[in-house]
Amino acid sequence: MYLARPERGYSQGGVPWIGHTDELDISNLTATGNPCIGLITHQNQQRQEGYGLFLCRNGAWEIYRFDDQGRKDGIQSGQLRSGKAFHLKFVTNAGTQGLAVNHGDLNSIIDKTFANTDFISLALFGSDGGSVIFSNFTYTPAA
Repeated sequence: MYLARPERGYSQGGVPWIGHTDELDISNLTATGNPCIGLITHQNQQRQEGYGLFLCRNGAWEIYRFDDQGRKDGIQSGQLRSGKAFHLKFVTNAGTQGLAVNHGDLNSIIDKTFANTDFISLALFGSDGGSVIFSNFTYTPAA
């Protein structure tokens, strides 16, 4: 799935596309290794920088910032129970990035390095490949 910001960088009504809440269900997260799934937000036009909000099958989660040189800075991380199915909620609004798993508390950070979103992407990655089903995706712009 791929969502692109409208031309000129504005959503309907002329409001800058800087904040949104995204929710989705993850199921059948499979691989021989430890696959990770998540959302990349505040990506620039070249999709070379932004924030990653990821959860791995072993229950490890991380919110990180990456720059156009490929450097990744972990900002916050934690550990949950492992699993193959999760409900994820991502909240981004100006300088706040947040991740909630299975309707739990929102883990959030304040980082104003990247303020606008040109693209958001759902992602699956891991050293051994894998597969996942993304379903019930909702996107809600900030008020």
